[in-house]
Amino acid sequence: MSNILLIGLGNIGRRYLEGILKVREVQEIHIIEKNDNSIVDLKKKFSKEIMSKKIFLASSIDNLILKKFLITIVSTT
Repeated sequence: MSNILLIGLGNIGRRYLEGILKVREVQEIHIIEKNDNSIVDLKKKFSKEIMSKKIFLASSIDNLILKKFLITIVSTT
């Protein structure tokens, strides 16, 4: 099972998420995003794709359930 951590859901972060959602081997996606509006947009735009994966949202790195990831993508300034 592959676990991926994505930090930031801005324009570039969303593009990374689009690609990640297409990879069958990825089972869990952990996302850190502080902006509530970005999370709402995520749920609207990717509602169908999200159903096939386990997605965990957190507002801080301290709130992560899992601490070991195959890949971490930092998409923030």
